[in-house]
Amino acid sequence: MKSIPTAVDIAVLEHLEKTYPDFKLCSYENLGRLNYQQKITNPYRFWNERSREVIKSIHEINVTLHRFPDKHIMKIIASSTFESLFFSQVFPYLEKKIQDTKKPNPEEMVMMIKLCDKFLKIGLDGMKQTMPDEFQQLLQVKYDEFMSLMQAINQHSKKLSPNEFKKTEFTFDLHTKKKVTKKNKPH
Repeated sequence: MKSIPTAVDIAVLEHLEKTYPDFKLCSYENLGRLNYQQKITNPYRFWNERSREVIKSIHEINVTLHRFPDKHIMKIIASSTFESLFFSQVFPYLEKKIQDTKKPNPEEMVMMIKLCDKFLKIGLDGMKQTMPDEFQQLLQVKYDEFMSLMQAINQHSKKLSPNEFKKTEFTFDLHTKKKVTKKNKPH
């Protein structure tokens, strides 16, 4: 049986519709429940359904984004909306999870290490590729030292949780290999 909305409920819905006129991810009623944590009769089902909606939206972005021209992908990545997703949601969540765990579950710790690994690898590779030539030699030495450290952490993660390790194995390569083709193959 559906409950009858109160004047406050109607005011909240009107406010949300004005604030987010083109909102598509979920209904305004569910957006109100998300924002004000009210009238969730079955929290388990509610959060599962919202999680599926978010994952579906991310999937749709994945399906379409790789088809965009580079210029437009950069425009999306550089947008304040995209940046806000990481700096107001993803990074603070990861920082909180890392700081709040006094005795973390080994599987959760391995997953946290893996997430940090992905962001760190992107940052390090970006620094290595974009620095001027005069910094390359110094940066390469530090990069190699850091890769050695990451390999040690990788081995530690394997000890923490052998079952989860295969799912979260570090992708750091200690020595990057150049592709060998027939044209530049050594004789």
